[in-house]
Amino acid sequence: MLISPILYETSLTHALLFAEIVLIVSYYIKVRRNSHGKLLKEVSLLFYLLLFWSVFILITHEIDFNSLVRIVQLITCYCCFYIFSIEKWNQATLRVIRNVVCLIIFVLLLVWIAIFKSLDGFTVVYSNPDTFASLLLSWFLFLFLFKPRKFFFILICFFLLLTTGARAAFFSILFFLGSYYLSCKIRFVRNHYKFIFVFFVVLLFSFIIIYPYLLLFDFGDQLNTLSHAYFNKNLLSGRHTVWLEMFDKIKAAPWLGWGLSADPSIVGIMKSSHNLFVQTTLQSGFIGLFLLIILLYKVYAVNIKIGSVGYRSFLICSFLAILFHECFEINLTQNALAIGLVMWATLGLSCNNYFINNQESK
Repeated sequence: MLISPILYETSLTHALLFAEIVLIVSYYIKVRRNSHGKLLKEVSLLFYLLLFWSVFILITHEIDFNSLVRIVQLITCYCCFYIFSIEKWNQATLRVIRNVVCLIIFVLLLVWIAIFKSLDGFTVVYSNPDTFASLLLSWFLFLFLFKPRKFFFILICFFLLLTTGARAAFFSILFFLGSYYLSCKIRFVRNHYKFIFVFFVVLLFSFIIIYPYLLLFDFGDQLNTLSHAYFNKNLLSGRHTVWLEMFDKIKAAPWLGWGLSADPSIVGIMKSSHNLFVQTTLQSGFIGLFLLIILLYKVYAVNIKIGSVGYRSFLICSFLAILFHECFEINLTQNALAIGLVMWATLGLSCNNYFINNQESK
């Protein structure tokens, strides 16, 4: 599962993803019967509430194939998170997975050296560098979970991400590294982390609201100039147009949304909304968004209870980096589910007491 996304846009995509979903759900049933531990009850409850609300939205709107796919995606995300957070993983098995990921990263570096040799637009089999960068971000955080850390491959992963030219994943890693450094220096106590999550979410949604209007201010023009100078891209890159159109649509159905299959095409834009939170609100209203945020907080709260301060800081910062990235992409639940499952696996391992205890002892 941590490897299959490299085939995300090949002709095998749908067959592999379907097989992956079947395997995850089947293994979930097995783990459920022979559970080595208990998932935090609030996390499971909120997953069920979000699923219930999604089914309610499905029933109250037009039922179509895409809506049913959204339900299957949500169930698969929960099963993936449950498996990785509960299963008493054989450490040797996880090391093999990590080593295979490292090998693929090294092979991708050789491909870049032999064929591409450019610092912008490296995509391998992907049509969009943002999608490939999302996968590299997922692998970067996954490799950081393990001790001792293989910094050589982590650096290669970061370099490959730079060659894509994708800004969302790049700034997500910078956010992760900067916040991790600060948290190690400041040494927050556990109660501080609760405030940090609330503060982070407020900043995130403030940004989502302000971002489309940035060019109306001098500060926005300055940022646009910097973006051109360093990335050769406009600051807004079209997202502001999509978000503004979707804001208007959300105002027309704020509580129930427009149905699980709703996307930017509902306003005549054939693109991704590039924002998990905006798309969730469009589909299932502010109630669905609220349930999603509370669910994410409960997953975050599990990390707060980790014993080692340094490891706790890493887990929390990596979690917030994923949410930061979802402000510009949709991987956790929908568009690039193959990559989203890697993120859920990483989040699940970060909540796995057996895995964390093994890592903290190293």
